[in-house]
Amino acid sequence: MRIEFVPQLELLRELYQQPRDMARFYWYLERMLGENADGQLDVVVPMTLANPMGREHCLAAVNALLAIDAERVAQEAAEDALPRFADVDVTVKLSVTLLDDLKGGWTHRYLTEAGMRMCTDPRLLRCGIRRRQFVVVPCWASETYTPERIRQLTRAGLFSFTYLYQHGAPRTLREIMALDGQARAFAGERPVLDQEELEYTAQVIAPHMESESFPIQFACLFGDEPARAVGYAPLGLSAYAGWDLALAMALKTMGSP
Repeated sequence: MRIEFVPQLELLRELYQQPRDMARFYWYLERMLGENADGQLDVVVPMTLANPMGREHCLAAVNALLAIDAERVAQEAAEDALPRFADVDVTVKLSVTLLDDLKGGWTHRYLTEAGMRMCTDPRLLRCGIRRRQFVVVPCWASETYTPERIRQLTRAGLFSFTYLYQHGAPRTLREIMALDGQARAFAGERPVLDQEELEYTAQVIAPHMESESFPIQFACLFGDEPARAVGYAPLGLSAYAGWDLALAMALKTMGSP
């Protein structure tokens, strides 16, 4: 694997310093789009997840990421992880972006996160993985980030990209959980839920492990509050319980405490 870093935080800062009008939106398009290797108009800076009309909180969030030198941290984390992917013959375009989950209609937090983590949309896979080969480190406007968290997100993103590049998209809940759990274990993450809650979650999810139904998968992974928010039937789970169980299962398979 080879890493080509694509900076965008300074672009986002400049974007959010402009008046919120159509001139700003056109500026955003001009920076995001360009000529690809085949001479065709394409996305060359992966800013598609960023809210081009974000308000002042987006500027503050971008400034906070710049303050911790998030792009340098991500680049160094990717370079440190390269030995793990030495047999993957691909050039990855790595970038750090901001997603607005506070005051903009551009991004729905749960559904956007589902698209990124569940990796079940073949159109996104063909576009982002096979053709553009982007790995985007997602930072949410509502959250505060540390260099360690940026490192974790970078490592997890590279692991997920490699799996999808080599094997294609997961289909069942079991496959989705295995991919995400292994990626986050590689990133150095640890579960938040205690053992009792993890065991309860495992019991609830067990009958659905081979399911390919998106609503069921979503409810298992994201829990009751997010499920209700998007109109799916809840199963009696804490928020993000299935994702935490996936990590715990991966760590157990690896023999980690």
